[in-house]
Amino acid sequence: MDRNEYLEYRAETLRSASEQIGKYGRAILVLSSGAIALSVTSLDSITRKEEVDGLCALVFAWSLFGTSLFLIVFSEYAGFRAAHFNFKQVDQVYGQDDYIWKTTRWNHCVEFCNITAGLAFSLGAVALMWFAYENIGS
Repeated sequence: MDRNEYLEYRAETLRSASEQIGKYGRAILVLSSGAIALSVTSLDSITRKEEVDGLCALVFAWSLFGTSLFLIVFSEYAGFRAAHFNFKQVDQVYGQDDYIWKTTRWNHCVEFCNITAGLAFSLGAVALMWFAYENIGS
């Protein structure tokens, strides 16, 4: 790796680290917290009767939205740790042409958290729709 490749890779790693709070993470954060807020504020208008049907679906939805929020926030930390590892690695191999790049558990953790957060949000949305379906117009 020559100096220009080194500097280019280092700049890309820095750019990647600063963009870790990207569109996907922000979308899950906004949608999950928005879904919780919307369901809490509109609970009276959805349920116009004394007995609420499918309350467990609502609690399940809130739990899944909370889980997706936690996973996205933890993903940000894991992304920071992965970038730190990448910085150390690129600094160690500067000047070596035959180095095999390693990944770290933090890279895998970011991927796992992002995928799981998306799934948790999707399931939470389905549970929230089920709750609304059970209570609207009945």
